[in-house]
Amino acid sequence: NQDNVREDEVEFSGRFQGFLPKSRRAEFLIESVDDDSFSEHVKEVINCPVVSSPVAAGINSVLDQTVRASLRARRVGTARPRFVITDWRLAD
Repeated sequence: NQDNVREDEVEFSGRFQGFLPKSRRAEFLIESVDDDSFSEHVKEVINCPVVSSPVAAGINSVLDQTVRASLRARRVGTARPRFVITDWRLAD
C-alpha cells in the first residue's frame, strides 16, 4: 500500500569507506545523524547507490575523511530504510 511507504531526506556525518564506480555503490560509515529517527544507524556501515555520476565524482579521493552526506531514506512500513546518496561535501 502506498500509505506504508515513507521517504525522507536526511543528512549524516561520516566517512566513505569505499566506492565502486562501475556499480555506483558506496560504503559509508555513519558517525552522526541530524534526525533522531535514524539514530539507531550511527556507527553502521551502509552500502548504498549514489544517485548520479557528478555526485559520485571524487568519492575515492576523500576516503576516510569526514563528510556531510545527504541521503534519501525510503522505508516501507516498519522495515529497515534503504538509502541513496544524493549529495555530499567535506565537513567544515
